[in-house]
Amino acid sequence: MIKKLQKEISKKEKQLEKVDERIKLLEKEKKDIAAELKPLVDIQNKINNEEKEYLKKKQQLELQIANTIEKPNDDEVEHVEY
Repeated sequence: MIKKLQKEISKKEKQLEKVDERIKLLEKEKKDIAAELKPLVDIQNKINNEEKEYLKKKQQLELQIANTIEKPNDDEVEHVEY
């Protein structure tokens, strides 16, 4: 009975070792993939930042245009005397 249990324990330990090896391989693959993706992530972040800047400038220009339309300069207004 004891030998059977020892054999079973040994079998389970070998399975655990295989699982540990597989986990290590997967962790290495994960690091490799992350290293490959880093340049792409950096590019995506740069694009996102540039898009935010573009939208901010666009909004500022739209606001300037709206203010110009609503409040024209005195030079642009025709003075009419009655």
